[in-house]
Amino acid sequence: ATISLDADKLTFGQPGGDLTFKVTSNVAWEVTSDKDWLTVKLNGSGAGNESGAVTVTMKATLNDALTPRTATITVSGGDTQQTIAVTQLGKVPFIEVSPTNISINKYGGNREIEVSSNDPNGWKASSNVDWLKIDGAAECLGNDYKKMTLTVKENTTGYNRTGNITVSCHDSTKVITVTQFKTFRDLIGSTDSLFFANKGSNKEITITSNVDWRAEVNFIGGSDWLTIEPDYYNGNNDVFDSTKVFLKVEDNIEKSEREAKILIKWNDGERDTITTIIVTQIARQSYLSLSTDSISYRKEGGSETFAVNSNADWKVKCSETWLRVTDPVDAKGSDKAYVTISVDETDVPYQRTAVVSIELMDGSYKEEVIVRQSGNAKLKTVSEINYTVKDSTYVFDITDCNVKWRAFVEEDKSWLRIKAPYNSKGEGNGKISLHADFNDDTSSGREAIVYIKYLGPDADSITQKIYVHQDRCPVVPNSIELKGIDVTNGVESTIGENVILNIDNSAYDNIDKWKYLWNVNGKNESSSSILIYNKDKFAEKKPYRVEIEIYYEDDPFNEKLKKRRSFTLYPSPKAPAELVRKGNGNYGIMIAIMDDVDDHELDSLGYIFVFGYGEDNIEGETVNRYYQYRDPSIVVDDAVKKWAYTKWKINGRTITSKDTIWYDSNKTTRSTNDVNIVDQNEIIINEGVLIANLSTPAPAYITIVSMSGKIVRETILAPSGSFYEVLDLDGLPEGIYMVECTVGNQRVKQKVVIK
Repeated sequence: ATISLDADKLTFGQPGGDLTFKVTSNVAWEVTSDKDWLTVKLNGSGAGNESGAVTVTMKATLNDALTPRTATITVSGGDTQQTIAVTQLGKVPFIEVSPTNISINKYGGNREIEVSSNDPNGWKASSNVDWLKIDGAAECLGNDYKKMTLTVKENTTGYNRTGNITVSCHDSTKVITVTQFKTFRDLIGSTDSLFFANKGSNKEITITSNVDWRAEVNFIGGSDWLTIEPDYYNGNNDVFDSTKVFLKVEDNIEKSEREAKILIKWNDGERDTITTIIVTQIARQSYLSLSTDSISYRKEGGSETFAVNSNADWKVKCSETWLRVTDPVDAKGSDKAYVTISVDETDVPYQRTAVVSIELMDGSYKEEVIVRQSGNAKLKTVSEINYTVKDSTYVFDITDCNVKWRAFVEEDKSWLRIKAPYNSKGEGNGKISLHADFNDDTSSGREAIVYIKYLGPDADSITQKIYVHQDRCPVVPNSIELKGIDVTNGVESTIGENVILNIDNSAYDNIDKWKYLWNVNGKNESSSSILIYNKDKFAEKKPYRVEIEIYYEDDPFNEKLKKRRSFTLYPSPKAPAELVRKGNGNYGIMIAIMDDVDDHELDSLGYIFVFGYGEDNIEGETVNRYYQYRDPSIVVDDAVKKWAYTKWKINGRTITSKDTIWYDSNKTTRSTNDVNIVDQNEIIINEGVLIANLSTPAPAYITIVSMSGKIVRETILAPSGSFYEVLDLDGLPEGIYMVECTVGNQRVKQKVVIK
């Protein structure tokens, strides 16, 4: 069984009342008091059987005794019990007497004293002198109201005397003071002299007497500056009374001290007597006051004026040489005036302080003005820094500096930091290295503040702010596109035309910041466009391997801000371009693609191209035409020579040169002997390429180019010199190649697959 109480001691005041305590138990319990004046209450009974904490109320009655009383509360349950010691305070004893001061003449007599007390044990009285006795009972055994009679013997000592009656009960005591005069009639003042400052004021004195008296003022210096009230009293020979006399003194505006006598006239029964009280008021004192007690100057200095209010001569002193009294020029003054203090610009970084003293010439008094001048802490640096998107460091200077300083970046700006080789602290001029990380946020730029703070006595007097901005990250294009052209699988140009590639940057983010780098067959050029084919220099051109790189100007080496693309361009069309006529007749180039050169039999589909320029009458219409023979034989033409009547066999079908397909300048087909040869993009071959030059006016430049732009085979046929030449394809790896033939500014090409 366990029982616990939240208190082991409780105290009631003397009036009694209620107090509570809590019982915590795991068994049924009961509570009892061992005193009748203390009762307990719990849920209407004195027992409890609840678990947890239960509140018990105790009630104490009034304690009418002077002494405290005690009781014990016991809480018991099972085999255990707990107790609380209870104390109730007793009532506070008191005793009162009236009067507490008695004056009596030389002949003595009786006086009654009233005594009241609440002590049931009563009180006692005693005298400390033999000429003062208590007549009757000197004590009381009850707490009722009592009167006590004092008897005073005649005073034959020749001087005034004093005795005390002490009345006490329990631990309370009162004293009655009895004064007996040496005469039958007497008058006593509480003082025989009074002093007043130069400022007017009021004071009081007490005159104790049993005679009539009259008072008058005799002025020694000045007049009518002192008044008294009352100035008379009608006394009683048997009773000494005390009268308060009030004195009122005006301001002394004179430079000298002044005096007056209060003459109190009375008769002691034998002769007229005068009691004199001397009243002295000091001379007018020199005074000094200022309109301010402090002056503050900016670092640039300046002049400030304050007022001096005085009635005497005074002088000005400065505690530091950086203060100057500019008015009055001799730093002296009299009575009321103004003082001007001037301060020059300071060159110290911290606040400086000095004192200006205004002192009376006689040295009796002074006032001070505290002068403060703000420090001229100098620190210059940049006001703002702008970073591009790139990861970069900016070094800036601290100049014109005369203080210790510390640099730091505002909180939560981890992308910006101060880094080596320069420190974030310094004294005087210095450098700070500020690094910004790459900003990968494409939505907005970011801002921060760098603080350069002065470290000194006035730590908060200067803080330089540097506002930092970093550009946002541009959105990198998904791909590099060209205007009006798709180079995914290469581009073929019309012969005789310029070809210019233009990057389509119309949708680029921050377009002016993007830069372009072309690499065409190993040659670099920086521009948003490039001339690939030049019609005037077409014979010098070969297939082009084109590489394009775009990069962001502000961070040109950041791979995150780059985009690349590469492709191969072929300067020959699948459809023929115009040829320049050289006199009458036609000329052209023939490329025979076959796998068996000897019998000219093509086991796979092949093309023969002959193309030229001339005037012909087709269906009654004369046209300037360009044409392409897609007949796998040679056209009947005076310029064909040996090849004019050659028969070619393609997939077992013999085709002669009489079968032709014509095209006019509008590419409208007009033919009478059309063979059904389907236009193909690729020709499947096995062994080689046969080239015949049919009376061309210029050499024919023949190349076989890989799709990467590399020339793997090449040859030149002289004009009208060689009828054919075979380029061997043996040893070339499988893949796609371009067979190209260029004569002057004319070019044809055919894509082939080597298997």
